Amino acid sequence: MYHVNVFGMMSVLALLGVLPTWASSVEAYAFTAAGQSSCATFGPTAQVRRTIGSGSIEVATPGSGCNVTQNLMDITGVAGLLNAHSAAAGGGNTTFGVFSYNGTSRSQGDYHTLGVEAEGSLSGATDAFSTRGSEAFVNMADGYTAPAMGSTAFAEFKYRIHGTQTLSGRGETTMELLWAKNGGPGFLAFRAQNGSGTGPTVNVNGTYVSTLPGMAITTDSITMNTDLSFLVPAIANERFDLNMVLYGSAIPAASTGLSLPSSIADDFFGTLTLTGISVLDSQGTVISGAQVLRDSDALAEIPEPGSMLLVGAVLAALALIPKTRSSLTGMTQK
Repeated sequence: MYHVNVFGMMSVLALLGVLPTWASSVEAYAFTAAGQSSCATFGPTAQVRRTIGSGSIEVATPGSGCNVTQNLMDITGVAGLLNAHSAAAGGGNTTFGVFSYNGTSRSQGDYHTLGVEAEGSLSGATDAFSTRGSEAFVNMADGYTAPAMGSTAFAEFKYRIHGTQTLSGRGETTMELLWAKNGGPGFLAFRAQNGSGTGPTVNVNGTYVSTLPGMAITTDSITMNTDLSFLVPAIANERFDLNMVLYGSAIPAASTGLSLPSSIADDFFGTLTLTGISVLDSQGTVISGAQVLRDSDALAEIPEPGSMLLVGAVLAALALIPKTRSSLTGMTQK
């Protein structure tokens, strides 16, 4: 007679029942493009347009079929650590001379760390058709539930940002952390940016800052090893979805008249780490003992790949239940 561990099957069935409802995911993206375009229309990639929108320092590409070398990698999964990388080299004849570009980008992420790096070097002259640049992002999507406390007003997301951004010559570069609640508008939590003629700047929650613990700004670089946070409105017992996106790009410009190529190294692969979530009342005071629950915490219950054999065995056993249902009550061992 078959012996079925009913309680074991019930626990696996419960787990399988949860799987389709998880909204948690991580996306790692990397893109690099280089070449003199034969097309006149440019824009961000579909991934950047969907995730970042427009208005940032983004790589403008003409798309395929325009004589531009492009390398794109985009990976999405419910568990990390995910990694994406890209590299491209190219150039061409412009109305002002010849240029060449060589760039790379990479990203990595899970539900606790986000890392992004974008680098590139350009020699020569460029014009409006000169495509070059490297970019990457990590998009962490997760669900959160605020505690059932009437005074809850905000969830404070704490993180440590660690990386260095440098620009030599001409160009534009940015590293920014954006967040959006329930698919709503995106908000800027952090941005380190440098552009020709403007110099390096750091913006935290919409305010430009010049001094922070662990931050150093020079004429051509920004170095961070700093604890920061942002506030998300939340009422008691509210469940909400939140996207955190760390995005970086490097777009060097013409090096005409310079002794060296224009080069950018935007390295925050080191990384952004989510260090904690606090609950605040309407006065901004931390509510002691209050905890925000995360949907992704359930991912710890996912069976290891080898354990999926056990799941398969359980499913096979379930197929036998109709044949043995009558003997489940008062089953005797033989």
